[in-house]
Amino acid sequence: LKMSEISEEIRYVMLFYYKKSKNAAQTCRQICEVYGADVVSERRTQRGLFSLMTRQKLSELGWEVLMHPPYSPDLAPSDYICFDLCRTLLMERHWPTKELPKIT
Repeated sequence: LKMSEISEEIRYVMLFYYKKSKNAAQTCRQICEVYGADVVSERRTQRGLFSLMTRQKLSELGWEVLMHPPYSPDLAPSDYICFDLCRTLLMERHWPTKELPKIT
């Protein structure tokens, strides 16, 4: 199996154990028995369970998850509203010359 296939299987196993009210340590032990000791750590299992639960809840609520664009990871999705507004305002402006306006 490819690592991506194993990762997908592990996510389903984690979801299964979460629905059975198992904690991260129990889930980690079971995954390590099947896939090997070096496949997953308890810390990764805790993060994965939280991430899986969060994504599942957001999906149930019908919320859209906005990811950071790869070229600018330090900007929050909410920052892009400002850029869009500025772009719209600048497009509506008519400049007397073709030169770029100077910001003062």
